[in-house]
Amino acid sequence: MADPLRLLCEHTKGKRPLRELDCDGEVYYVFGDVAYPRDVKTSLQVYNKAGEFYSLQSLLTLWEKRHAQHTVYVRDVTASNIQVVTRPDRKEIIDYLEGHRAEPPSSYSVYATAPPPTPLARLNEQRQHHNDSIDQPAAKKARLDNDARGNRLVGRLLDDTVGQSADGEMRSLSNELTVERIAELKNKVKKQKRHQIKTVDTIDGDFDATDSGAGLGLRDEGVRARTWRNRNTCLVAPNRNFSSVLSVLQSLQLREEAIAKQKNGQSTSSAPTKPRAPQQTGYSRYEQEQYEEDETSGYQINTSLTFHGSSFNAIKSAPNAKPIATPSASKPPPPRAADTSNGKPAKRPSRTPIIVIPASTSSLITMYNVRDILQEMKYIKNEERKNQRREAEVLIQRRKDGGITVPYRVIDNPMKLSNDEWDRVVAVFVQGPAWQFKGWRWNGNPTDIFSHVAAFHLKYDGEKMDANVSKWSVNIISLSKTKRHLDRANLGRFWQVLERHIQKHKPHLRY
Repeated sequence: MADPLRLLCEHTKGKRPLRELDCDGEVYYVFGDVAYPRDVKTSLQVYNKAGEFYSLQSLLTLWEKRHAQHTVYVRDVTASNIQVVTRPDRKEIIDYLEGHRAEPPSSYSVYATAPPPTPLARLNEQRQHHNDSIDQPAAKKARLDNDARGNRLVGRLLDDTVGQSADGEMRSLSNELTVERIAELKNKVKKQKRHQIKTVDTIDGDFDATDSGAGLGLRDEGVRARTWRNRNTCLVAPNRNFSSVLSVLQSLQLREEAIAKQKNGQSTSSAPTKPRAPQQTGYSRYEQEQYEEDETSGYQINTSLTFHGSSFNAIKSAPNAKPIATPSASKPPPPRAADTSNGKPAKRPSRTPIIVIPASTSSLITMYNVRDILQEMKYIKNEERKNQRREAEVLIQRRKDGGITVPYRVIDNPMKLSNDEWDRVVAVFVQGPAWQFKGWRWNGNPTDIFSHVAAFHLKYDGEKMDANVSKWSVNIISLSKTKRHLDRANLGRFWQVLERHIQKHKPHLRY
């Protein structure tokens, strides 16, 4: 469904025309083939006023007077009785309409419902009906209604068998309606229908408006119809990317193959086998009694004898014999915990820490350059790496003192994390808008998130900080736009803060 804010943004960028249309005393803004009333509410909320949103007319007026001073703009808009855009929201809205920022302003509400657009064809019909009712007098309208009813009556008379005799031949109805006159009227009506009703293509491409009008009672009205949506146009989505569907299908295929292999392995191992003694990690001569005689008969080993050839019974019967102390290592180790579902050992939980970065392309750190920034400790712009393949997640290696490397998993879509994986999230890079935490753990509350996870914000030196970032408990890392030799020192603060956070709050992870 179209959004008035998105359509206005496309108009300000020169991608979509805009014109005003007056219909029954109400002014509409027409964007191509759809229209919105000028007082329709958008998804931008008024600053410090809950439940109040800017109208489409107020945003368009701000765009037209964007070069004027704010005091002059307020004076002119107040005199015209138009809603005023406040000063805190002015700069973000103008930057968004000019295309300087990709994400919506901070006042954008994801919970606001976009009103449905009005098709332009419906407005044209309303205007035509309104003009006909004003221009035509009552007598002329009555005469036209009578003529329309007369034409429909003539059509029904021509289609019925009133003018035909019992043997199928046509006969005259009166002196005026002779056989020739009836045939002439019938041909004239058919000719008018061919010129008035237009044949259009629908879903299957073989639908005729003449046939549809006959079924809906529109044959005599001459209604013009056109296709609004079909099965081909509804699949056209230029702003959508369905590449993730392939990864989902691939994961499902791998899962099915693993289940099939598991079933085959269980079927081959389902034959009854003789129970064996628990497997030992090393050889112990005191454990020879565990093996049954049929297992050692092939090697001709007598398990009752000692290393010197005497039996245990002989040693016990000696008068000065001392009891042989069996070491504690001879005890069989406890059986390893096994998974009750398939009898296999339980999978060891991962201890790799997870770092979450923004998914926005306007962020300084993305999936394109995260390896350069966190592993190589050098900032590389996104434009220099966009020709490479974008990965769903990146595994970086943190090199510590002594040549030790520690892996870290980096993702930009935390919606796919499970509860166990959320416990391994140790760091997050944030931007200004608060809606980026929607759907996160801890109810998406930034205060609760930053109390469990170390938060960082990456920006350029001298750049103005976002208002939300300045209020949050976030570690600021500033980078120079030109001095690349300072990157290692600046990015080293990130690893210092992160490793202290892991040692204090999550020492069970690998760091």
